[in-house]
Order: sequence, then C-alpha cells, then structure tokens
Amino acid sequence: MAIISLKEVFDYSFVKSAICSFNFVNLEQLYGIVAAADELQTPVVLMISQKTALKYGLEVMFNLAKSKVEKLHTPFVIHLDHAKNIELVEKAIDLGFSSVMFDGSSLSFDENIKKTYEVVKKAHRYGIAVEGEINAIYGKEEDGTPSAIVYTKVKDAKKFSEETEVDFLAVSVGTKHGLYEGTPSLRYDLINEISNSIKSKLVMHGCSGLTAEQLRKSIQSGIKKLNFGTEVMLTQINAIKKSLDNLSKPDIRPIMDSSIEEIKAYVKNTINSICISQ
Repeated sequence: MAIISLKEVFDYSFVKSAICSFNFVNLEQLYGIVAAADELQTPVVLMISQKTALKYGLEVMFNLAKSKVEKLHTPFVIHLDHAKNIELVEKAIDLGFSSVMFDGSSLSFDENIKKTYEVVKKAHRYGIAVEGEINAIYGKEEDGTPSAIVYTKVKDAKKFSEETEVDFLAVSVGTKHGLYEGTPSLRYDLINEISNSIKSKLVMHGCSGLTAEQLRKSIQSGIKKLNFGTEVMLTQINAIKKSLDNLSKPDIRPIMDSSIEEIKAYVKNTINSICISQ
C-alpha cells in the first residue's frame, strides 16, 4: 500500500487536486520529506533525478526510499526524474519504481514522441505511470537548458499527449529550474488551455522560488503535480550552516539531525499551504 503509481494517486483520490513532489539526494532529505508527509498523512512523490542516480547508484537510491516508506500507511510514489537515457528508465521499471519520467525535450519533437511512446508501452505493462516533457524548462538542469522561455504550444501538447499516451506531461509555462532572478512570467491562461485540451495531467517543474499564491493559482488553472528541488537543497544547506556555528564537539550526527527537522518543517509547510489548501 505504501508505494503506489502516480496515476493511482489520482484514480483513487489520494489527493484533493494536486500532489507535491520533492527531489532528494541524501538520507537526511529523504527522512525529512517522508516524516512530513507521514505526519500529514498525505502522499508525496519522492523523486530521484538522473544526475543523482548516476552519481550514487539508481538501485541504492531506490532501495533507500523503498525501505523507508514500504511499511508506512501513507502512500508514496517513487519517481525517476528527468531521465534522458531510455536504458536508465528501463532499469528503473525493472527495479520497481512506481513512476518514471523520460525527458526527451532536447530531441526533435518527432523523436521525443517516438521514444516517449516506447517508454509508455513498457511501463504501462507493469502499471507504472509515465511523465514526458516538451519544450525544456529553462534554467539550471542536469545538462543545462535554454536561457530564454519557450512557451509550450497547445497544438504541440495535444499531439504529444495523443501520440505518446503519456500519463503526465511537463510543459513550459514560465517557470525555471533553480532560483529565480527577477519575476517569473507565469501563463495561467496557457495552463488552463492545455489542461482542457489533453488527457495527460500537467506537471509544473521549477516550483522553487514561486509564492504559495502563484502555486495555488497554477493548481487552480490545471497543474496536477508540482516539483520542488532547489528549496530542499537550500533548506538543508542553511540548516547545516546554522548548526556548524554552534558546533561544540566533532559529531556530525546532531548537525544532520537538525537538517532533517528543517526539511521536515519546510515540506510540511509546502504541503499545507499549497497541496492541501486547494
């Protein structure tokens, strides 16, 4: 019960309108995210990016998440995020990930459709949800992305959704990966139009740095999955810096424990103010 497909989250109404998703790269981030969601008894998506998987091992990271949540009553999704390598996606499917993302946004549009559909065919045989992406979200990502916004066209989203049969679709509507410089230009009208034109559920990447009001309005416009990564990192970095200032003996454990608590507080606040409040 604890590990479910991303599609099942919505099929069985485990969330009211949208689900919060958090990248983790270490044990403390994982523990903080899981503790927050379990206390609130609301599902979240635990995301392992391709960069993290390649650095620390896909199986290692998956088993960390699985062992932490499999005996809990709160349902969790374990998701492979921004995988550009089909072989990595297939390995994730074989390991038991309950959701995978194939990011073919750097490919030609037709090649992206072709490869995403290959992933969908295999994943759906195992009841695993698939997320795709068109128009790379700008900002800092694993391999770098364009520096200017290219908004997704409704006709492209419709064609991609229909031909790939993808369950979730990440589109470019004005967000960016990393932290914002200046004011984001979010297209709520575009979110609404795409959402009403396709069967796939919409995903917003690059949610770190947006206000709760902006995120709630995005959900109201049609976003179903919201991705947070940078804020998790910053929360842990700031917690560690603060603890180091008060270090009295050479013991790393209290420092890392404090970062778990800070991440837990951040995640609880994010879920409460954005995903539960809808």
